[in-house]
Amino acid sequence: MFYVSTVGSTASLWFARALSMHPEINCFHGVRSLAPQNGDSTSKEFVRSLTHLYFLCQGEKVFGSIHGYDGSDIEPEIRAIEGAYAGMIRHPIARIHSLFHREVPLIGTLELPPEDIYRPFREGALPDFHFDDFGIHFNPYARCFYTLCVRTIDQDTWMLERLDEAQIFRFERLVAERDYFRACFETIAEGCRHVMEINPRRPGPPRLKATERYLDKVFAMGVVNPKNTGATEVEEIFAAWPPFFKHIFTTALKAYGGPAAVERYARFGYALPKLSDAAAPVPAPEPTGPAAPVRIVYDQVGSVSNMVPARVQAVRRSDGSAFLGQYFTPSRPGATLEIRIKANAFAAEENAVALALFVNNRLNPAYFEVKPVAAGGWAQFSHRFRIPGEPPSGVAFEARIGPTRPGTVIINGPDGQPPDKIGFPELTIAELEA
Repeated sequence: MFYVSTVGSTASLWFARALSMHPEINCFHGVRSLAPQNGDSTSKEFVRSLTHLYFLCQGEKVFGSIHGYDGSDIEPEIRAIEGAYAGMIRHPIARIHSLFHREVPLIGTLELPPEDIYRPFREGALPDFHFDDFGIHFNPYARCFYTLCVRTIDQDTWMLERLDEAQIFRFERLVAERDYFRACFETIAEGCRHVMEINPRRPGPPRLKATERYLDKVFAMGVVNPKNTGATEVEEIFAAWPPFFKHIFTTALKAYGGPAAVERYARFGYALPKLSDAAAPVPAPEPTGPAAPVRIVYDQVGSVSNMVPARVQAVRRSDGSAFLGQYFTPSRPGATLEIRIKANAFAAEENAVALALFVNNRLNPAYFEVKPVAAGGWAQFSHRFRIPGEPPSGVAFEARIGPTRPGTVIINGPDGQPPDKIGFPELTIAELEA
């Protein structure tokens, strides 16, 4: 059995289809493409389902999947059955560019020219941020870009630090080079053959060969996304980014080691353009005392099906869906901030809901909690805590929520009006006196 992780924009659907063209392989795409047994959504149960399918077909096929679970969550489960695990990677600038193209239509604030979606931001059609009585706010496109940068660099860092080079499949070569595709296929096949050897279900040695006829069929599908694969295209994308987006990307790289992150990519063949021309950090008004408190209320209906692991050790910044976020600027170095977060979620079917609050670009949530929710019932969260010693340049908060098992939870309920005793979700940030 096998699993290939990716956060998207790496031709994962194409690769799943290509693997399924092999007569001995069935490759699923996404968590929901294979219904877990007994409604359990854990990665362990998902891998168990893959193994169960192998036994049901008497070893005539191997089963695997691409996309859906985070690598840190599912890789140990694949390792436990001694199967094949790999990850898909792409130049981070090209991947973020592709993901941003996919996400911006959901925001819909501006009409963006398809030939250059960054032009309105370079021309100042929308301020990068603005101040009001409650603090500083990024525009929705900048917030989206920030999330994509963190999600991409986070997964890439995990792969580049933990996996062998043969386990990391490069998008640019996978879709264009026949011999490279064969090598990636062999990485998966080798792990699957091992599983078949220790769990024999048919006579004769395991096969799983990438024949010339099979490769002809794969590449007859054509090249996927031939653009944005070379150094020239990457430099053009970066040059098109507005200064503030360049600053966001640079800030995300710093959170994952700065020069060490750049070197990790360079060792893998992904050189990054010169980053020194990124915009300066966001300015803050002259402080006259503790910064004014910020209170953000979420009063919309939010339907969420993106899952969050039930274990805090497995939670990543890309899990669940973001619904509350704020950038807060303390008045002085080392200020202590008091945070209060409230949230709710309704579920038509029994499930559990996880809530995580991330601070700046840190990998682990500052707050994480899981609560069960009965069918037709509500999960309610309320937590207050303090964060000491934050820098005066600004602190970014992002709250993410989601079910821990397949299903849908609804923030504020289907009618958009939670019971009075529960109330709307809100995030309050206050700077304490020195």
